[in-house]
Amino acid sequence: MLRILSYFIFALSVGLSALGMLTAARLRKEYQNGFTSALIYFQIFAYTFGFYGIWGQVFIDKFLSEYLSVQIMERIFTYQALIGLPFMIVGWYMMLKFSLDLQQRQIGKVSTISFILLYLAGFAAIVYLTFNDTNIPLHLYILYYVVFGTVTHIASGMVLLIRPGGKTRIKRRKLQFLATLIIVAGIIQAVILYFFDMTGYIALLFVIVFYACYSFIPLVLRYYGILSTYIRSGEAEQDFEDFCSRYEISEREKDIIREICKGLTNKEIANTLFISLQTVKDHTHRIYIKSGLRNRVELINSIRNLSS
Repeated sequence: MLRILSYFIFALSVGLSALGMLTAARLRKEYQNGFTSALIYFQIFAYTFGFYGIWGQVFIDKFLSEYLSVQIMERIFTYQALIGLPFMIVGWYMMLKFSLDLQQRQIGKVSTISFILLYLAGFAAIVYLTFNDTNIPLHLYILYYVVFGTVTHIASGMVLLIRPGGKTRIKRRKLQFLATLIIVAGIIQAVILYFFDMTGYIALLFVIVFYACYSFIPLVLRYYGILSTYIRSGEAEQDFEDFCSRYEISEREKDIIREICKGLTNKEIANTLFISLQTVKDHTHRIYIKSGLRNRVELINSIRNLSS
């Protein structure tokens, strides 16, 4: 029964991964914003860890447990898990970056370095103990996942809650919903891992939760209307020239509008176009004066409504 259930859940894992990746790729194509790129990388590294670090151990258990002792199997599990763990560390970083990008906040060099040092320090401690103490159990690796995974989920969720709907124009309620799901997903994974059993039903339950948790993010983004205030990249070009011609928009102002439609802040636009922040503000002000619009939301909606 357990073997049949394992095959079914493996197929379900493949299906959820494909669904999550395809949805994330479609979002990247429709909304060419930084958060969609971070989301794709997050999905790639999380699923890589899932199939190598989690399912790899399941298959090792199924095919080698009859021929090797319990002690040797545990060592194999630990070594195999340690090789796969860096994929999840990168995945956690991209999840945090995704939350920051969605709020149009950049992850600074200091924060990036701090993240790397903290997470790698914990990983290095596990590696050291593993190779210097033959009695180190697999649970040490699980403890690392529980602690750092939960911290990352909570931090990513809090980023979305701290400045809800700030510069992103996303409705507060929708951001709160996404943030709550991310935090709850991390806590559920931690609780299940507390009762983890590699060869039992709890392991399969964790697998389902793992893939479900990381597949829901692109699905919620696409189907819950979180990105309803963002203009799609295809729509940005449709009748765009007519809009610019109608209001006598200059070539540089066209560049500014395109970046605004991507959801970039004034500072990010300045960095992208290699102009000063004040120049961006001046061009943006002139755009509003020419078009009779008051803010970014009206500008984006005006361009979007041209094709409706």
